[in-house]
Amino acid sequence: MVRYLENGKSFEVLGRVEHNWLAIADEADGPMIGYVPLKAGVESSRYDATLRSDRPRPRKSKQVCVAVGGASKACRTNDTATWILD
Repeated sequence: MVRYLENGKSFEVLGRVEHNWLAIADEADGPMIGYVPLKAGVESSRYDATLRSDRPRPRKSKQVCVAVGGASKACRTNDTATWILD
């Protein structure tokens, strides 16, 4: 029988087997339900930090400005082709 683990649901590690797989159970001292690769889980003490570090980081828009005479300048951000005169 094939089962799928829910994302974020905890499981108990019963031990490590060949080729870095973990034998797991639904609860402590429960029956083994199967095996997962070592990288499929993270220790509960590191779970919140792992989620935060895995989120995409917003990119800062860089602004490009050029002088257009006197004290005036034209600027645009890298994500648009529209120039704004200042």
